[in-house]
Amino acid sequence: MKKIFMILCAVTLIFGMTGSAGAASYTDTYDAGNIYMKGYQSDSWTFDITDYGFNPKTQDVTEATVLLNLTDDSYDWYEVAYLNLEGNTFSWKFLWEVDTGSKSFKIDSLITLSDSGTIDCTLIAVGGDFYFNNATLTAEATTAPVPEPASILLMGAGLIGLIGYNRKRFSKKN
Repeated sequence: MKKIFMILCAVTLIFGMTGSAGAASYTDTYDAGNIYMKGYQSDSWTFDITDYGFNPKTQDVTEATVLLNLTDDSYDWYEVAYLNLEGNTFSWKFLWEVDTGSKSFKIDSLITLSDSGTIDCTLIAVGGDFYFNNATLTAEATTAPVPEPASILLMGAGLIGLIGYNRKRFSKKN
């Protein structure tokens, strides 16, 4: 009976110390204001998710996507553009035939974004012409495990049980 009680207290203590780590989503939008782009014209901006609560010291970015919103003026046959993402393994993303709508790009390397919470981007029009409306960064990041009140209560019950058991055992020896 004493062994079962001791095992029960230890299990309660172990479950009481576990917290749950979750994921948080951060979004930052750059409004380009419908910039007309043609002939190697470029526009640069910086996404900063620390403005929205991301903490690079305690969190890591696990996944990130950049979404470009472009409008084709439909005056030429094709448009060509490049998107450069700072610190990306394959930093140049190639867009062939810019149509009206959204283009999504997954960020290959998350080191820069995890270290500082920022990433520099540049969109360059190489051929044809189009309008650059806006860009949106969506990042998923880990959150530190936070013990819940129920977990703390379980841990406290386990500690009280272990203390009570040891006091009872110690008093019987004397």
